Amino acid sequence: RLATAIATQNGPRSRLSRRLGSSIKAGANRIQPTPMTQIQAPRTLAAATAANGTGYVVAGVLLLVAARLVTAAFLELGPDETYYLLWSRSLSAGYYDHPPMVAWWIALSTAIFGDTPFGVRALFALSAIPVSFAVYAAGRALFDRDIAARAVLWTNATLLIAAGGLLATPDAAAVLFWILATWAFAEIVRSGRGEWWLAVGLFAGLGIISKLTDLFLGLAQAAALDVEPA
Repeated sequence: RLATAIATQNGPRSRLSRRLGSSIKAGANRIQPTPMTQIQAPRTLAAATAANGTGYVVAGVLLLVAARLVTAAFLELGPDETYYLLWSRSLSAGYYDHPPMVAWWIALSTAIFGDTPFGVRALFALSAIPVSFAVYAAGRALFDRDIAARAVLWTNATLLIAAGGLLATPDAAAVLFWILATWAFAEIVRSGRGEWWLAVGLFAGLGIISKLTDLFLGLAQAAALDVEPA
């Protein structure tokens, strides 16, 4: 307004008015406020809480795994575990009443940790770690960090994982590969990238040679595609 008033009073012949007007406009442009979209918001309390919660979940899973390993060392083998241990002494592509994965796992576990109750069960108890990772990854892909962390807690609270996770049975491998296949499927839903189907097929196949009930995974994913096409 000041520049306009000066220009009005002195007319087009005043160079001073034109310079003063240009100077005021340039100064006004330089002091324009920064748009809110360019301001990086500080880390919120909710984000910090979520990060801390994830750390607690990781610590909880590791403590549960440690507790299972200790229990596995002092608990005598059950009849089924002894049966599967005999299978591991004569590895095959299949057995009378189960696919071969349980025997393969016991053979690998005893080769690493020794031919003891702990050695038989160690790999099965440790499988809770990749199971928890896959549950968390699937939760992040489909929802958010908070839901993913709660899913890990509930998974480890189920009877099949909490108690059965320390026993050398076909269920440990079947659960692991089922959840890995579900994680890969969640990545397809999230990203739409078809190469994740290769991972789904790999994990589903490993699940089937762990326990035949993993065949139902295909029906579950077909139903999911009917609701939410990938």
